[in-house]
Amino acid sequence: MREFCNTRECASTAGFLIDNMDPEVDPCDNFFEFAVGGWKKNNPIPDTSSSWSMYSVLRERVQYIVRDILEEPSADDELEAVKKAKDVYQSCMDLDTLERRGIQPLTDFLQGPLQWPVIDATFDPSKFDILATMLELRAYNNDIFIEASVSVDSKNSSLRIITIDQPSLALGRDYYLEETYSRQKQAYFELMVSAATALGANVSTVREEMNKTLELETFLAENMVPSEDRRESENLYNKMTVGELQANIAPEVDWLLYLNTLSDAWLFNETIVIDESEPVIVQAPPYLMNLSREVFSPDTAWDNRTIANYMVWRIVRNRINNLGKEFRDMVFEYNRVLSGADQVNPRWKTCSSYVEGNFGAPLGYKYVNSYFSADKKTQVIGMIERVRDAFKKQIDELEWMAAEDKIVAKDKADAIDPKVGYPEWMLNTTELNNDFQALNTSADDYFGNVVRYLQYTAQSGFAYLRAPINQSSWSTAPTTVNAFYLRSKNQIRFPAGELQFPFYWGTDVPMYLSYGAIGVVIGHEITHGFDDQGRKYDKNGNLNQWWSNSSIDNFINKRQCIIDQYDNYYFTEAGKNLDGYRTQGENIADNGGMKAAFRAYREWVDERGSEEQLLPGIGLTQNQMFFLNYANLRCSQYRPQGAERASQGVHSPGEFRVIGSMSNFEEFAKAYNCPTGTTMNRGEQRCSVW
Repeated sequence: MREFCNTRECASTAGFLIDNMDPEVDPCDNFFEFAVGGWKKNNPIPDTSSSWSMYSVLRERVQYIVRDILEEPSADDELEAVKKAKDVYQSCMDLDTLERRGIQPLTDFLQGPLQWPVIDATFDPSKFDILATMLELRAYNNDIFIEASVSVDSKNSSLRIITIDQPSLALGRDYYLEETYSRQKQAYFELMVSAATALGANVSTVREEMNKTLELETFLAENMVPSEDRRESENLYNKMTVGELQANIAPEVDWLLYLNTLSDAWLFNETIVIDESEPVIVQAPPYLMNLSREVFSPDTAWDNRTIANYMVWRIVRNRINNLGKEFRDMVFEYNRVLSGADQVNPRWKTCSSYVEGNFGAPLGYKYVNSYFSADKKTQVIGMIERVRDAFKKQIDELEWMAAEDKIVAKDKADAIDPKVGYPEWMLNTTELNNDFQALNTSADDYFGNVVRYLQYTAQSGFAYLRAPINQSSWSTAPTTVNAFYLRSKNQIRFPAGELQFPFYWGTDVPMYLSYGAIGVVIGHEITHGFDDQGRKYDKNGNLNQWWSNSSIDNFINKRQCIIDQYDNYYFTEAGKNLDGYRTQGENIADNGGMKAAFRAYREWVDERGSEEQLLPGIGLTQNQMFFLNYANLRCSQYRPQGAERASQGVHSPGEFRVIGSMSNFEEFAKAYNCPTGTTMNRGEQRCSVW
């Protein structure tokens, strides 16, 4: 066999990887810069973005395909669901109609319970009903003050249950409370004032009214349970009846009225009756107690005008995106402060993103039929089985886990249900059309399309409260560029959008590239079933303690090593260290996934009986190429604003996902001959969980 692969595919692949490298950097000092320093120089952050990464490149690639699908004239036999997606896209692109209609769609919408006091002189605070307004907002999928949804019961994954939680705010909690974010908070306030003024607010009082509104939102942020206290799954599982919720948690809220209104899913011909015995999961009891006492109580310090201004502002904030240029410009100026982006996205990107996010199934039907091959699905499933087997062998070799726990752990790994490419039901045209039958669309009414879709979404969850759960089902849009592990189903998902180069290369180039990319992603998702939270769920997706106390204690010590390691990485663009506690789950998955994928690759090579061909011109071995391509997955760079956002997420920045996992892996140090004590070889300081 020839030593080098000199096909056109191999040559172009080698060129891609060489262009991305910076050979001036010592791979043992900073492998990330060595592998992708060239990519960073050749791919500046677009003016429309706060960050840019290889994931951004893949998402944009898919976005162009989605645009082609949406702009293609419909054939006579086009699916109704696809036609509806195209209607919404066309209405979004029709800027002339948006300008001609001006503010009318929104001002017509803000009537009855949705009167906005700051722009409506007829508002009567004595007639204001906080719950009626909440329910009107919830009818359009806006959870204000309280978030109610239908989810899987964490301790009985065969049942659905109502979940009650604190809602999301317009900004992250820290943005309201920390002086560091005063500029962003001020930009948010100016958006409130500008929007209200453009809709007719009194210029002499609007700032005072909006300031009170922001004070109320800040008060809510102060009372919310912070994210670090919500990480542990068991802390969020507070099961009780509606009667107990009414009596013991939030007595000032009429829960039966609230929940029975939500469960009237008339669009789906489903009306579900909720009584006091209905079980619910309450995820944030302290917040709800304070909300009941401080906002819903007749003795509240907040006046009805301020409460109404806040509640309606939240839907106004979301709906001004669907108006003309004056409002889109306001939102852009606000977003520029938050993101650092200096230009607005092309309109087609805005519209295709909205449609893709809400019509993922019909677009997925078109995408899969034209852009995804069935053999790719078969090949990836084969890789999943190899990586799964490698992970099970890692479990066998653990010294810290009790023997009886290893048996159950491997049983859980065997039970992981892999989903690749697309759900089969998305190719069923009857089912697709039925899913969107209740939704009416129009090619010249963007605002109306958005509002009708919000109604449809608001009812869809509660419509299925009593429906049985199919543990093997999945619904992720095929165009999604991401991968997932679902604890409640013990399921891993790899949509078609994720299976592109440089993640999955196919069979025309050596397999060390795919194992170093999608192989590591597969290992990452499998390891999520055993990270700091995934480990608490059994093979059936139930929150159920199946570990011995000794294994738990040893795991806690092992994960602390990971936490401490990542705590010490300094994220220059954000001007702060990483949060190793917040990112521990992803870091554990990165480390375990890399080991499993590398092992699976080497076992595949052993089975074939010989090493694969090398790529020309790079001068790297097969094992070195495995790690090089993984680093290409994590190409990323940030503006300061984007870095700040990234620092608040659960993933470490790409640079540290590469450095952190590889510096812990002895096989990487061997491949690149990195001496102990260099950045990329932690030696005795290595952390290892799985």
